Amino acid sequence: QIIPDKTFCNMNILVLNLEKAEQIGKSAFCDCMLLQKAKMQNAKVIFQKAFFNCKSLAEVDCAPTAVHQEAFAECVCLKAIDLANAQFIGHKAFLRTKVERLDCKLLQNLGQAAFQQTNLTTVNIPLIKEVEQY
Repeated sequence: QIIPDKTFCNMNILVLNLEKAEQIGKSAFCDCMLLQKAKMQNAKVIFQKAFFNCKSLAEVDCAPTAVHQEAFAECVCLKAIDLANAQFIGHKAFLRTKVERLDCKLLQNLGQAAFQQTNLTTVNIPLIKEVEQY
């Protein structure tokens, strides 16, 4: 199942339960200011700005293989997300979040400023091949 681009952009959603969704489209939930929790256990790809500017988003339950540019940027309450299966994280994907830990054993490509202005204190990326430069 695919959640199409901009489907729920700027809606008053509080909790998401997308158990069957495998892809979250571009800007699908951007500007959902009230969204607090997103459960998407089967989501493998989270496209550009999918959750951009979801100011209340604090809990995300998923293990994506790809997180595209600015997917969670400006989610100022987001502290943790399971990135163990991530192979690609796009530029500014977690810009201005409160993410504290990056434990990506499979990560190969990391976009520029992916974790800029975060609370990152722990980084484990043993297979990294490319870090996009400024």
